[in-house]
Amino acid sequence: MKYLIALSIIAAMFYQAAQAALPEFPVFSWVNPTQNTDGSVLTDLAETRIDCTGLTPISVSTPATSYSATSGEFPDGTYDCVASAVNTGGVASSAVPFLRFTVQQTPTLTIPMPPTSNTVN
Repeated sequence: MKYLIALSIIAAMFYQAAQAALPEFPVFSWVNPTQNTDGSVLTDLAETRIDCTGLTPISVSTPATSYSATSGEFPDGTYDCVASAVNTGGVASSAVPFLRFTVQQTPTLTIPMPPTSNTVN
């Protein structure tokens, strides 16, 4: 039985080390626009809005150019995201395709146990 406990501890340590190397949640980044669609200088950019299928839109205030998602914000699934620039008057630009990604929860590590019906002579 001591052997099985040691194996479980080693496997759990390996699993935790492997998980530490992976990013936990998506991080979005972009370049803020500098001009309006008519070519004039954009002087009143208020936020960037990120809209991913099936989720509440994410609003990021200017001058930020990145957003780190939080735990549970993206359940399992495939997401198509678009971004819009929004000015201080609340007028949004046309949505621009931004990103497509799939979230899959971390797989469960299963350690098979040896049969218990064997006897040692």
